[in-house]
This record gives sequence, C-alpha cells and structure tokens, in this order.
Amino acid sequence: MSFNAPSQFWDDIIHVLYEADRKNVDEMQADPNHPQRALLGKEFYITPYCLGECHMRAKLRVTANPFASSLLEPSPRFFQYYCEVPIPPTVRDFTYHDMLNVVQETEVEVYALDELLSSERIPYKSPPDFLSIDTQGYELPIMRGAHHAISKHVLGIVVEVEIKEMYRNQPLFGDVLAFLSDAGFHFAGFPYLQEISTFRAPVGFRGKGFPGFGDALFLRRIDEIAKMTPSAAEQRLLLRKLSFIALNFAFTEYALDALLAAERLGSGTGSNERSYDRFLDQMLAAYRDAEPLYPRFVGVPSRSPQASPASGNAAERPAESGNEKACARKPGLVRRLVAHVEKRAQRDPRRIRHLALAAPATAASKLLFHYATAMGFGGAAVSTVADLPANVNVTETAITEPAAAAPEIAHETPFERLLNEWGFAGVAGIVRMRRLASEAAVRAEGPAVTDGPDFGPAAVARMYSG
Repeated sequence: MSFNAPSQFWDDIIHVLYEADRKNVDEMQADPNHPQRALLGKEFYITPYCLGECHMRAKLRVTANPFASSLLEPSPRFFQYYCEVPIPPTVRDFTYHDMLNVVQETEVEVYALDELLSSERIPYKSPPDFLSIDTQGYELPIMRGAHHAISKHVLGIVVEVEIKEMYRNQPLFGDVLAFLSDAGFHFAGFPYLQEISTFRAPVGFRGKGFPGFGDALFLRRIDEIAKMTPSAAEQRLLLRKLSFIALNFAFTEYALDALLAAERLGSGTGSNERSYDRFLDQMLAAYRDAEPLYPRFVGVPSRSPQASPASGNAAERPAESGNEKACARKPGLVRRLVAHVEKRAQRDPRRIRHLALAAPATAASKLLFHYATAMGFGGAAVSTVADLPANVNVTETAITEPAAAAPEIAHETPFERLLNEWGFAGVAGIVRMRRLASEAAVRAEGPAVTDGPDFGPAAVARMYSG
C-alpha cells in the first residue's frame, strides 16, 4: 500500500487490497493485532482475487521469499545480482538466486480489475482514485485489465517497475512509462529505487550499484481531467483529490496547480465533513495570504536582463556562452564555491565526511547554504530539519555561520505550520529546507516578477523589459 496519508485523514480513505493467495487472505483477516493493520484505518477490505489482463486460469509461482511470488517465471539472468538491504541496526546482503527460487506452484483464477469493479464479487463498489501495484513483473497486464478504471477514475499510481529483467519476458520500466504516458499521466519519480550489483565487495569498498527495480509514481495530468468526465462539478472533485494525492508525495507545487484549477471550475470550499477538504481549503488560504516572492528568470532571452549592482553593466562584460552564462552575474562563482567548500573540508574533514554519509539531507541543505554564501547574498543559519521522512537520518546540530539569521526567513511560515499541524512533517521539512536555501538570496536581489506563478513568454517578456 503506497498511499499512506497522515492519521488525520484515515477516515477519508478506504483501502481495498487484492491478494492472489487465499491462505494469505485468511491469515491477514485473522490477525487483528498486526502492526500494519493500523495503517489501513477504520474501513478496509482484503479480497481473495488475482488480478491480470483478462479472466483466465494461470499458475502462481510461490518463491522462497514469498514477496517475490509471481505469475511469471523468475529469470536466471537476474541471479547474477545481489543487493544490500538496511535492517537496523545493521545491513544484510540478499542473493536473488535463493530469493527467487520457486518452492510451490498453484493454479489461480485471474480477473481483470474492470471486471471485478462491474461485478458483485467485491464488497466496495466505488472505483479507485489511486492504485498501488506491486505484483512482481505483472503490473502492466493488470493496468491493461483496468483500462476503464484508469481512464475514468484513477488520479495517481505507484507501480513497481524493473529496470533489469527479474522475470522471464516481463515488461520493463520503459514499457510501463510508455503505457501510462499515453494514458495521460506524468512520471513523478521513484519513491523507492533498489540498487543491485554483480560483484560483492567487502565493506569499505562499496559505492553505487546499478538501478535494478523500484516504485514509480505517476500523477494524472491536469489537462487530462476534462477527458475523464464532462461534468464541471466532478472535474472539480477530481482535481481536489489529485491535489491531495500530490501533496502526500511532497509535490506541493503540483498540488497547488491542481487546487487552483479546481477553483477555476467553481468557487466555494469543500465538505467540512472531510478532513482532506478542510486541509485543502486552509492550504489555498495560506497560499493566497503569502507574499508573492519569486526568483528572477534565467534563460537565453532575446534581450539581456539588467545587471545586478554587484556585477556591473551587462554591456561591459564580454560575451559568454555555454555554462558560463549561469555565472554571468557573479564572476568566479564556481571558483569561490569550490574554494569555500575546500576550506571547510580542510578545517574538519572527518566531520564533513560523516555528515555526507550519515545525514545526506542535512549535507544537501548546507551545500545550498554555501551556494548562497558564495553568491554574495549574505547568509542565514540553516537549522537541521528534524521532521524529515523516517528514512532520512539527520544527526547533525544546526550550522551557525558568521552572518546572523535573517529574522524574516528563520521563522516557521504559515504554510509550514499548516503542514506540520496536519501531519505532513516530512513535506514541511522539504519546503522549509528549500526556502531557507534561497529566500535570503532572492530578497537580496531586489524586486522580481511578483504577479503570479506564470512563467510563459508574457511573464518572461515583462521581466526582461524592466
């Protein structure tokens, strides 16, 4: 189950799980104290159906690691890989030769999701808004069997994809990407990506591995919503749901885009009975009350932007090309940045190395701070984000630079406070980290385009026309 909203919203979400192995269904139903059961909220259903492209009989191959069981046969080509998996407080190595060993085969009846949704076989009749599909190489046939549900109802999908062939003749990530792109979805990234390796080196010699498989997130394109229903009221509801789904995966800008599109279809707030509607209304109010602060545009304009005071007149500078244009306003930027980081590394190399390995999120925020410092825009104390997602290990204390924290950016913004109050601490941490990394520099540059989020040709022309 990939759509894990904060507990404040559990009453708004109904989960329907499909499990091919009836034995597993009975075990899940019989264990009311299982720790994962609480994540399902108050209303959920576990159904004993194997999903596929059409109604047929098939062979389910149960593997030594039951999580790898599939309707497809494991590919021996994948046996050459192993992966390292963190199991706190240490790590363990997993070999796919043992994991994918088939220990049992059983006949199952396969159903298309569209068929089940139109039948009397499942207890909950409403079509899904979100799909979580992790079926070991059989994801694309399942989505083909859910063509109607996806085209008319589904707003978000997390689907496991393989970059390497784990099962014989299985569809790979490119096939899934093409299918869902044609179906009207944005590929939004990998919430999870497992690296694999062909050679097992000892500890101390391990670097990056090859991307092997992972979870891919897809979000419905806003311009595709009108194709799902002709009703403006239903389009507005779908857009608000899309906004809430996107926000749960930290896509705050896309969530705002969808929410504003919903408002253009009709004014008014959502239902006060639903927590997610109340949250969306408060998010929209926070957005409208916020200062419209935007960085300046950078690109290849037909007319050069006016030079900042620190860089002199643009006409006095020699013509630049390629990557040099990115540094046009601040000569020697890269050299200054590198020198600054090297100086800090020489001062305390052990601390720098520890931070990069143990707390990459904190290291990234500090790197962004150094970027702003090297740009000459002044600095701010960048505090460690304590409420990032659980898989981010943040152990460092706040970094304090000679420049004092600017009071107007160090505080928690209303939007960040709203996210924290509703349980989106990880999202709030990402928003805050990005704000602290850029706000002081943007303010130091002076006025920029502040008339809205538009970045089309008209907005760019206004920027460069002064």
